[in-house]
Amino acid sequence: MTAKQIFKTTSIPVGLFFFLIFSCIISGYAQKYRLTDDILEKEYLDDTVLFVFEDTTASLSFEHISAENFQHHFTPRKDGFAYHSNATIWLKFTIENTSDIRRDFVIFSNDWDIQFFTKNKGNNFFTERQGVLPNNFNNKLYSGENADGKILDYLLPNTHRTYYIKMPGALYDVSFKSFDFVYISDRAVVKEKALFDLWSSSIYVGVLFLVLLANLYLMITAFKKSYIFYAFYSISHVLFFTGYYQIPTLLSFTWPISHSIFLPITASLYLLFVHNYLKIQKYNKIVSGVFKGYIVLAILAVMLLFYLSLTDMTAYYSVLPKVNITNLMFLLVSTFLIMVIPGKFKYFILLGTLFIAIGATITWITQYNDDMVQTFSYSIAGNAIEKIIFLFGIFYLHNQEQNAAKVKLLSAQKQLELSTQQLNNFSNSIREKNKLIEAFEQQIEKSTNTLPQKEENLQQLTKSIILTEEDWEDFKKLYEEVHPNFFYTLKSKYPKLTNAEIRMIALLKLHLSNKEIAGMLGINSDSVIKTKYRLKKKISNTENSDIDTIIDSL
Repeated sequence: MTAKQIFKTTSIPVGLFFFLIFSCIISGYAQKYRLTDDILEKEYLDDTVLFVFEDTTASLSFEHISAENFQHHFTPRKDGFAYHSNATIWLKFTIENTSDIRRDFVIFSNDWDIQFFTKNKGNNFFTERQGVLPNNFNNKLYSGENADGKILDYLLPNTHRTYYIKMPGALYDVSFKSFDFVYISDRAVVKEKALFDLWSSSIYVGVLFLVLLANLYLMITAFKKSYIFYAFYSISHVLFFTGYYQIPTLLSFTWPISHSIFLPITASLYLLFVHNYLKIQKYNKIVSGVFKGYIVLAILAVMLLFYLSLTDMTAYYSVLPKVNITNLMFLLVSTFLIMVIPGKFKYFILLGTLFIAIGATITWITQYNDDMVQTFSYSIAGNAIEKIIFLFGIFYLHNQEQNAAKVKLLSAQKQLELSTQQLNNFSNSIREKNKLIEAFEQQIEKSTNTLPQKEENLQQLTKSIILTEEDWEDFKKLYEEVHPNFFYTLKSKYPKLTNAEIRMIALLKLHLSNKEIAGMLGINSDSVIKTKYRLKKKISNTENSDIDTIIDSL
């Protein structure tokens, strides 16, 4: 018998009754998301099973909207629907387990501000507001990178449950992506993905700690201010990504501020590192001015975000994307600016910065092109590559600097040895000349020459070892190579010393005798003794100190 024949032989009331029953069955199936025996990876609820009601009064309670006589107010969700910012949005959906086994699953929605409700919730049902705006998260369930608001629930075979999600309409103005969505995954799938994300984040954090250890080593062996900036940059990265991967939530810990603020902080610290390490101010004033100007603006933006995070989270998340995009744009521009800076390390910086920018750009494009994509994996990969490049680059150049320093040190040591030998030769020459003069003096005394001739011969001999001005300048240069900055330091410490007294001190440090000094300066030994006495008064505070000991200590 055909359907047409059935309706012909059936009375109108009975036919209407069957029609209503049939419609209810069909509509009932259309309004339920059915769980089968298939593994549920990650499936979004479409508009046939997800319904929405906009409470423009923002005053209706869960008891009111969940009442049987209120359900006809819910309508199928539509993409791109414009909600009122002062309204409360209610999502409704029913999940039915059509399999023969118990199904444990996780329901996700946006990570801004949501609250789950159901009439017959279990003991582990998370009913509090959760999301970045209330700064509260479901710490009973770790889900790795999937940081969206979530609940864990289960259904026994051939049972169903209706869920409601409450969220503020203000998210329409705040969220840069869709927020009125729901997706569901098997608990085992979520656990496996969370474990993978935990390992991924641990590896990345491990790389960051490796960088920190490298920084510590560099700061000990060859301290540079830029290493401090890179260390703080790495720490800021750790704080951001551990927050992004919900590590604090895993440890039942909540930051007093959103982890997202560490992203602009990281950008500011990285720019500070680049500016200092490449010594941009030394090589190009214009590029340095551009860097400094933007760094100041970036720091001011961080201060504004910090204030908003404590006072108005809605405004905070309105400003944050603009700051991050601006930082990304300047990061790209900076790769071209640093090309004017000389040196090899700029290429490591350039390559690392490009990987950071590429990772961030792909992440940004991916998320904005697909509302449902929520991943920072590209950024993490880009930053990890940058860290590896930095480690190779900084140790390569550090090794080059050390080798150059060793060569320079060996050259300086050889020069010092040569100068010391020359200074010793100079002193020995003076002593030999004085001995020679003494011998000549004895011969002259024994000669038959007249007295005036003897005195003239002695004067000529004495002049042969007197230190001339030209000799003194050559001597000073040689002396400074052995005792760097000796004359400058001496004059700075004792400004009242005369040039003759400074010359006397230099000769005394060579451990020359009074007679040898007298011969060099063309004076007698008594004059040397008197000069030493005056020196003692000028440079010593004690009467019992020996002048030679004092001068040796200078």
